[in-house]
Amino acid sequence: MPAEQRGYLADGVHATSSLTQVMGEYVTVRTRFFDTYLKATAQAGARQIVLLGSGLDARAYRMQWPAGTRIFEIDTPEVHAFKDELAPGAA
Repeated sequence: MPAEQRGYLADGVHATSSLTQVMGEYVTVRTRFFDTYLKATAQAGARQIVLLGSGLDARAYRMQWPAGTRIFEIDTPEVHAFKDELAPGAA
């Protein structure tokens, strides 16, 4: 392979790893934002939380909620079936 093509491939790998890092940071910040917001909402008295497009979100199970709080995860049946395969009873 010519040197110029090897360099192009190396640049592509670098760009991909940079994108991966940025996306990881984005997901971390987004998760923290919604965790903080929903925790404050529950502490203010909300006892029903609706997670639209919940996907593989585990927020309902990993956060501590005030007694009596109900969490509704809304997504497609296929997503719920897949989630139930990964974590039975979580969908």
